[in-house]
Amino acid sequence: MQAYAARELRDPSPTLVLDDTQVIKKGDKSVGVGHQHCGTTGDVRNCRVMVMLTYAAASGPTFYDRPLHLPQSWTGDRERCRTAGVPDEVAFATKPQLGIAMLQGAVAGGLPFSRVAADGLRQGPRSEVLTARAEDPLRARGAAHAAGSGPAGQAVPAEGRSGR
Repeated sequence: MQAYAARELRDPSPTLVLDDTQVIKKGDKSVGVGHQHCGTTGDVRNCRVMVMLTYAAASGPTFYDRPLHLPQSWTGDRERCRTAGVPDEVAFATKPQLGIAMLQGAVAGGLPFSRVAADGLRQGPRSEVLTARAEDPLRARGAAHAAGSGPAGQAVPAEGRSGR
């Protein structure tokens, strides 16, 4: 999918969109299912969470990357992970850390983009994805970026930087 987006959907000024999505699940055998915040319902319940990086081009959007978020209840239980086929090298990562890794991968892979928008990647009281660790490669590319939304739905600049 990454090669397709870079090759077929090339756009002079696409936007990368970082967000998470949840699927309500029952039981505890499906990989990543745990008692965690579910944005779909706005409360804490059994669900599976994916962090998604979408490449939004004039010709249309497509997923660029979408790792499954494994809660600590999963990564702290190596036997459970092995039984479910999760490799031993997969460690716990917060949703913001997964988002940052995807942005860094897009930059390293030479994916063209001019803006980044992020919302919903919370691992605590606020969205932390567009912090200094993520800003450096974006600043080097001259990419505008904003995270979260304010009370009236306006973009909130990451770490005090204004988006373009």
